[in-house]
Amino acid sequence: MNKSNPILKALFSSETRIKVLSHFFLHPGEGFYLRQLEKLLGKPVGQLSRELLNLEKVQLLIPSIAGNQKRYSINRDFPLYNELRKIFLKTIGIGDIIRKSLSKLKKVELVFIYGSFAKGEEYNRSDIDIM
Repeated sequence: MNKSNPILKALFSSETRIKVLSHFFLHPGEGFYLRQLEKLLGKPVGQLSRELLNLEKVQLLIPSIAGNQKRYSINRDFPLYNELRKIFLKTIGIGDIIRKSLSKLKKVELVFIYGSFAKGEEYNRSDIDIM
């Protein structure tokens, strides 16, 4: 995500929080360590740590301890999970990622997303069906 979506920025004032939530909503069922997120999202550890703690406090992210590290994953039982997921997927979701990935290919005029991801029934090992 190069630019913050203005809708999300108005709702979520922290660009770091937007990046964190976007990443977790696009990777449900997966867990990430702080240093992994630093590399993946390109944000400083201090900012990420603060946002992870805030999201842990409201129980949107669930920590698990592995050795001396916390691994965070999104809480699919969070009361607003489905609504927040829809907001993120509609504003920065998979369509933008696919568009960016396919932009290098010539002669692509139209792409459809179908299957479990399009229906909102994906799980952590779901593939994304495009036509």
